[in-house]
Amino acid sequence: MSKRGWIIAGIIVLTSAIGFAVATYFISGSRQKTPLVSPENKASTLAPLAVPTAVALAEKVYEDGAGFSFSYPGDLTVSDQTPDDSVHYSLVYLKNQSGETTRIRVKDKEKEVPPDSKSSKTLTLGGMKAEYYESPVKLTTLAINQNILYEIVSPNTAYWKKVHQAVVESFSTGTAVTGNNQNPVPAGNTTYEAEEVVE
Repeated sequence: MSKRGWIIAGIIVLTSAIGFAVATYFISGSRQKTPLVSPENKASTLAPLAVPTAVALAEKVYEDGAGFSFSYPGDLTVSDQTPDDSVHYSLVYLKNQSGETTRIRVKDKEKEVPPDSKSSKTLTLGGMKAEYYESPVKLTTLAINQNILYEIVSPNTAYWKKVHQAVVESFSTGTAVTGNNQNPVPAGNTTYEAEEVVE
Protein backbone atom coordinates (compact mmCIF):
# COMPACT_ATOMS: atom_id res chain seq x y z
CA MET A 1 0.00 0.00 0.00
CA SER A 2 1.34 3.42 -0.93
CA LYS A 3 1.94 6.32 1.35
CA ARG A 4 -1.07 8.09 -0.06
CA GLY A 5 -3.29 5.00 0.64
CA TRP A 6 -2.14 4.96 4.28
CA ILE A 7 -3.00 8.62 4.71
CA ILE A 8 -6.49 8.13 3.22
CA ALA A 9 -7.11 5.06 5.46
CA GLY A 10 -5.95 7.04 8.51
CA ILE A 11 -8.27 9.94 7.66
CA ILE A 12 -11.22 7.54 7.28
CA VAL A 13 -10.52 5.82 10.61
CA LEU A 14 -10.07 9.15 12.40
CA THR A 15 -13.28 10.57 10.90
CA SER A 16 -15.21 7.43 11.90
CA ALA A 17 -13.90 7.61 15.46
CA ILE A 18 -14.83 11.30 15.77
CA GLY A 19 -18.30 10.62 14.30
CA PHE A 20 -18.85 7.73 16.71
CA ALA A 21 -17.79 9.88 19.70
CA VAL A 22 -20.08 12.77 18.67
CA ALA A 23 -23.05 10.41 18.11
CA THR A 24 -22.49 8.72 21.49
CA TYR A 25 -22.39 12.11 23.22
CA PHE A 26 -25.66 13.29 21.71
CA ILE A 27 -27.44 9.96 22.30
CA SER A 28 -26.38 9.77 25.94
CA GLY A 29 -27.25 13.44 26.47
CA SER A 30 -30.81 12.89 25.22
CA ARG A 31 -31.40 10.11 27.71
CA GLN A 32 -32.66 11.02 31.22
CA LYS A 33 -29.83 10.67 33.65
CA THR A 34 -30.69 8.78 36.84
CA PRO A 35 -28.45 9.43 39.78
CA LEU A 36 -26.86 6.47 41.45
CA VAL A 37 -28.62 5.64 44.71
CA SER A 38 -27.37 3.35 47.40
CA PRO A 39 -29.60 0.26 47.83
CA GLU A 40 -30.04 1.33 51.45
CA ASN A 41 -31.53 4.70 50.42
CA LYS A 42 -33.42 3.47 47.35
CA ALA A 43 -37.20 3.57 47.65
CA SER A 44 -38.70 0.15 47.17
CA THR A 45 -41.10 -0.34 44.29
CA LEU A 46 -42.38 -3.57 45.80
CA ALA A 47 -45.64 -3.61 47.72
CA PRO A 48 -45.10 -4.31 51.41
CA LEU A 49 -45.95 -7.80 52.61
CA ALA A 50 -49.33 -8.08 54.24
CA VAL A 51 -48.89 -8.57 57.95
CA PRO A 52 -51.39 -11.13 59.22
CA THR A 53 -53.82 -9.64 61.68
CA ALA A 54 -56.21 -11.41 63.99
CA VAL A 55 -59.37 -12.08 62.07
CA ALA A 56 -62.41 -11.22 64.11
CA LEU A 57 -64.54 -14.31 63.71
CA ALA A 58 -68.20 -14.19 64.57
CA GLU A 59 -68.86 -15.27 68.11
CA LYS A 60 -71.30 -18.15 68.39
CA VAL A 61 -73.65 -19.20 71.17
CA TYR A 62 -74.10 -22.81 72.24
CA GLU A 63 -77.29 -23.84 74.05
CA ASP A 64 -77.28 -27.20 75.79
CA GLY A 65 -80.29 -29.34 76.56
CA ALA A 66 -79.10 -29.54 80.18
CA GLY A 67 -80.13 -25.92 80.62
CA PHE A 68 -77.01 -23.84 80.09
CA SER A 69 -75.49 -21.76 77.32
CA PHE A 70 -72.22 -19.97 76.57
CA SER A 71 -70.47 -17.96 73.85
CA TYR A 72 -67.35 -19.14 72.08
CA PRO A 73 -65.08 -18.00 69.19
CA GLY A 74 -66.30 -18.92 65.72
CA ASP A 75 -63.06 -20.71 64.80
CA LEU A 76 -63.85 -23.51 67.29
CA THR A 77 -66.19 -26.45 66.79
CA VAL A 78 -68.53 -27.86 69.44
CA SER A 79 -68.76 -31.58 70.03
CA ASP A 80 -71.32 -33.12 72.41
CA GLN A 81 -69.79 -36.24 73.97
CA THR A 82 -72.27 -36.76 76.81
CA PRO A 83 -72.07 -40.41 77.91
CA ASP A 84 -75.22 -42.41 78.44
CA ASP A 85 -74.87 -42.83 82.21
CA SER A 86 -76.60 -41.74 85.38
CA VAL A 87 -73.88 -39.24 86.37
CA HIS A 88 -73.48 -36.83 83.43
CA TYR A 89 -75.99 -34.21 82.36
CA SER A 90 -73.71 -32.86 79.67
CA LEU A 91 -70.15 -33.25 78.38
CA VAL A 92 -69.21 -30.78 75.64
CA TYR A 93 -65.85 -30.08 73.98
CA LEU A 94 -64.74 -26.92 72.18
CA LYS A 95 -62.07 -27.96 69.69
CA ASN A 96 -59.62 -26.04 67.50
CA GLN A 97 -58.02 -27.22 64.23
CA SER A 98 -54.97 -28.69 65.98
CA GLY A 99 -57.16 -30.85 68.23
CA GLU A 100 -56.78 -28.94 71.51
CA THR A 101 -59.97 -28.73 73.54
CA THR A 102 -61.83 -26.99 76.31
CA ARG A 103 -64.12 -29.36 78.22
CA ILE A 104 -67.42 -28.25 79.74
CA ARG A 105 -68.94 -30.87 82.03
CA VAL A 106 -72.12 -30.88 84.15
CA LYS A 107 -72.54 -33.93 86.38
CA ASP A 108 -73.46 -35.39 89.77
CA LYS A 109 -70.16 -35.68 91.61
CA GLU A 110 -67.85 -34.03 94.09
CA LYS A 111 -65.49 -31.52 92.59
CA GLU A 112 -62.20 -32.83 91.31
CA VAL A 113 -59.27 -30.46 91.68
CA PRO A 114 -55.93 -31.42 90.12
CA PRO A 115 -53.33 -31.98 92.87
CA ASP A 116 -50.89 -29.39 91.42
CA SER A 117 -53.58 -26.70 91.20
CA LYS A 118 -54.15 -23.82 93.54
CA SER A 119 -57.27 -21.70 93.78
CA SER A 120 -56.27 -18.31 92.45
CA LYS A 121 -59.61 -16.51 92.69
CA THR A 122 -63.29 -16.78 93.40
CA LEU A 123 -65.69 -15.73 90.68
CA THR A 124 -69.19 -16.42 89.41
CA LEU A 125 -70.28 -18.90 86.76
CA GLY A 126 -73.82 -18.31 85.53
CA GLY A 127 -74.69 -16.59 88.80
CA MET A 128 -73.17 -19.40 90.91
CA LYS A 129 -70.16 -18.96 93.18
CA ALA A 130 -67.19 -20.60 91.46
CA GLU A 131 -63.49 -21.18 92.02
CA TYR A 132 -60.76 -20.75 89.43
CA TYR A 133 -57.71 -23.04 89.55
CA GLU A 134 -54.54 -22.77 87.52
CA SER A 135 -51.86 -25.42 87.07
CA PRO A 136 -48.87 -25.33 84.69
CA VAL A 137 -50.87 -27.29 82.09
CA LYS A 138 -54.54 -26.48 82.66
CA LEU A 139 -57.12 -23.96 83.79
CA THR A 140 -60.17 -25.12 85.75
CA THR A 141 -63.32 -23.29 86.81
CA LEU A 142 -65.62 -25.19 89.18
CA ALA A 143 -69.03 -24.38 90.60
CA ILE A 144 -71.38 -26.58 92.62
CA ASN A 145 -75.06 -25.83 92.80
CA GLN A 146 -77.65 -28.22 94.31
CA ASN A 147 -75.06 -31.05 94.35
CA ILE A 148 -74.36 -30.59 90.63
CA LEU A 149 -70.85 -29.85 89.44
CA TYR A 150 -70.28 -27.35 86.65
CA GLU A 151 -66.71 -27.72 85.39
CA ILE A 152 -64.80 -25.93 82.63
CA VAL A 153 -61.25 -27.16 81.87
CA SER A 154 -58.89 -25.65 79.27
CA PRO A 155 -55.19 -25.92 78.35
CA ASN A 156 -53.04 -23.27 80.04
CA THR A 157 -51.96 -21.26 76.98
CA ALA A 158 -52.59 -17.62 76.08
CA TYR A 159 -55.19 -18.50 73.42
CA TRP A 160 -57.12 -20.96 75.59
CA LYS A 161 -57.00 -18.55 78.54
CA LYS A 162 -59.01 -16.10 76.42
CA VAL A 163 -61.42 -18.85 75.34
CA HIS A 164 -61.80 -20.05 78.94
CA GLN A 165 -62.51 -16.51 80.15
CA ALA A 166 -65.06 -15.93 77.35
CA VAL A 167 -66.90 -19.17 78.18
CA VAL A 168 -66.92 -18.43 81.93
CA GLU A 169 -68.08 -14.82 81.49
CA SER A 170 -70.87 -15.74 79.05
CA PHE A 171 -71.98 -18.93 80.83
CA SER A 172 -75.61 -18.80 81.88
CA THR A 173 -78.13 -21.27 83.19
CA GLY A 174 -81.76 -21.21 82.16
CA THR A 175 -83.54 -24.46 82.85
CA ALA A 176 -82.66 -25.77 86.30
CA VAL A 177 -80.89 -29.13 86.37
CA THR A 178 -82.02 -31.30 89.25
CA GLY A 179 -79.73 -33.64 91.15
CA ASN A 180 -79.33 -37.39 90.54
CA ASN A 181 -80.70 -37.11 87.00
CA GLN A 182 -84.27 -37.40 88.28
CA ASN A 183 -85.74 -35.37 85.44
CA PRO A 184 -84.86 -36.31 81.88
CA VAL A 185 -82.81 -33.72 80.03
CA PRO A 186 -84.48 -32.36 76.89
CA ALA A 187 -82.88 -33.75 73.77
CA GLY A 188 -81.11 -31.65 71.20
CA ASN A 189 -78.24 -29.21 71.47
CA THR A 190 -78.24 -26.13 69.30
CA THR A 191 -75.55 -23.74 68.15
CA TYR A 192 -76.59 -20.26 67.01
CA GLU A 193 -74.79 -17.32 65.52
CA ALA A 194 -74.68 -14.53 68.09
CA GLU A 195 -76.76 -12.22 65.88
CA GLU A 196 -79.58 -14.75 65.66
CA VAL A 197 -80.19 -15.18 69.39
CA VAL A 198 -83.62 -13.90 70.38
CA GLU A 199 -84.48 -13.41 74.00
